Amino acid sequence: ISAGANNKRNHRNQRVKKPDYKVAYVQLGQGQTFQFPNLFPEKEQDSETRSFDDFRDKYMEKEKQKQEGDPRRGGVPDWFGL
Repeated sequence: ISAGANNKRNHRNQRVKKPDYKVAYVQLGQGQTFQFPNLFPEKEQDSETRSFDDFRDKYMEKEKQKQEGDPRRGGVPDWFGL
């Protein structure tokens, strides 16, 4: 485990430490190769998961529509109404 940098200070003059991180060194013999494993394989989706994803997508689309605002206002925010 390598220690993160500890040499910066914030506006209160307190030390700000970057998080520690792990490093691994591997030595391979001549002719050997290393291939990274697939850490996040694609999972088969069942019908329940697919229906939840569809519901979530529809909900997010509705929320985007709500947040876009009225096109008739010409880019003026809603809070700037009279």
